[in-house]
Amino acid sequence: MSSTRDLVLFFLATTAKKQEEADVFSSTVFPYLTYAQLSWRLPNVPQSTLRGAVATLQRESLISTVQRGGSAHMRLTSVGREAVLVQFPRSVFLKKKWDERWRILIFRGVREFGQDYLDKEKKAGLSQEYRALRGTLSTWGFMSLTRGVYATPFPIDDRMISTLAKAKKLKLLIGLETRRFLFGDEKEFVRQSWNLDFLSKQYAKLRTRAVGLLNGVERQNELNDSIKHQFSLLSTHIYQMLKSDPGLPAQLLPDDFQAEKCWSTYTALSASLDTLEEK
Repeated sequence: MSSTRDLVLFFLATTAKKQEEADVFSSTVFPYLTYAQLSWRLPNVPQSTLRGAVATLQRESLISTVQRGGSAHMRLTSVGREAVLVQFPRSVFLKKKWDERWRILIFRGVREFGQDYLDKEKKAGLSQEYRALRGTLSTWGFMSLTRGVYATPFPIDDRMISTLAKAKKLKLLIGLETRRFLFGDEKEFVRQSWNLDFLSKQYAKLRTRAVGLLNGVERQNELNDSIKHQFSLLSTHIYQMLKSDPGLPAQLLPDDFQAEKCWSTYTALSASLDTLEEK
């Protein structure tokens, strides 16, 4: 479930009259929006909740506000942009090129969970800690290859190393970095392990919806409730897809992967809709 706070940031980051400025992954120019503009983009959010979210974001310096014509106008700050990007794994390799290294983590003790020689209390402790760490590894972009073995193309930073070092009961055995696949196709491994065919199909479906809505917007002279509803729903789904996308390096993605086409269509739609809104 997406929070009001996060969706407010997302809309402030992706609303602009120029397509290139609606792309938060590359743009640092963000226009002001009014409460009314945010409100119809978040139709299921009560006004009190929306204003509370805006007040919180302002206190956190993620947005700035000014008074114009007796009403408040809000826009994203540079700190706010970073708060948006950190939610989306794909932003990692937009900032820097992949170093073509794979990180492998291997844990000892995982296979002992079901062994009879361990007492119940120790089994429960090992199992609980392993499950917690497994969830953490997933958020860091690691894929489970087999029980106790994880791989990722993402760099391991100091925060991750500190967390892993505290997992004493799991007896961290070794962490590896490698550039070589001795056997097998690297891109095929990624396609299957991260289920990229399914992800690409989901992006393609969202793009089809965005194309249809964009065509409708371009034929309109004014913004109507139907377009507002469709765009609000589509935006929420796009946001959720971006959060679930593992954000793998472009070199590892299938040639026909639909993420970029979907995102490009969405930013074009957002810009076209923002222009129509002023008519």
